Amino acid sequence: MYFVLLLVSLLSFTSCDKEEEMQNENQNNQQNDSNQENLSDENGEETDVKKYVDLGLPSGTLWATCNVGATKPEEYGYLFAWGEIKPKSKPSIIYGNYKWGDIDGHALTKYCTWESSGIVDNKKCLDPEDDAAIAQWGKDWRMPTIEEISELCKKCDWKVVYDYKESGVAGAVGISKINANEIFLPAIPTTIGYDGGGEYWSSDINIGNSYEARVLWFHLDSSGEGAPTCSSIRRDGCKAVRAVYVGK
Repeated sequence: MYFVLLLVSLLSFTSCDKEEEMQNENQNNQQNDSNQENLSDENGEETDVKKYVDLGLPSGTLWATCNVGATKPEEYGYLFAWGEIKPKSKPSIIYGNYKWGDIDGHALTKYCTWESSGIVDNKKCLDPEDDAAIAQWGKDWRMPTIEEISELCKKCDWKVVYDYKESGVAGAVGISKINANEIFLPAIPTTIGYDGGGEYWSSDINIGNSYEARVLWFHLDSSGEGAPTCSSIRRDGCKAVRAVYVGK
């Protein structure tokens, strides 16, 4: 009888331990999920890191509210060469020191569709391991396709501003034509000087020119009508990334 009671007692403690462990794990997961969407800055104020805005787009694409590497919409964040996951150490770097080959020397080592451009692999979009958004923010995020960028450009009414919400930051404001929600893309100081505009990478190369990748581009037009559009730029350029959300 004693041994039976002892065995029941041990089983009870084991069950309780497992239950407590599961509860702790669930609490940790809930805390992690909460932190995913509600990070705070050093002053304890909630930031926009890893948040997204629902613009009601037909594709259902959810765009991040700030750039990768930024803590709020007004910051341009990290700057990357296309296909690289580590930010450039100095924002003043525009071209050169490219991971996937020497563009000036016509020697691409990845993402190449032309024999005259380097090693042909016919890869036309980024592998996940070369996606800066995934590397910096995790698997719930990725860089947008050029089709998603085109949709964003077309489904919002755009205007250029030079002092977004009295922040002193210039950029392009998009208001969804579908649900009137807003997205802001700050200008990037390293494009054509601070007053030049903004260039944001997509995950696609320029099929017509393996040395280039597709981008969202806008110009700070003094008329206030510098709407973003799709363009292409050299892959070793130093550009920003605005991620899209693909998590739960």
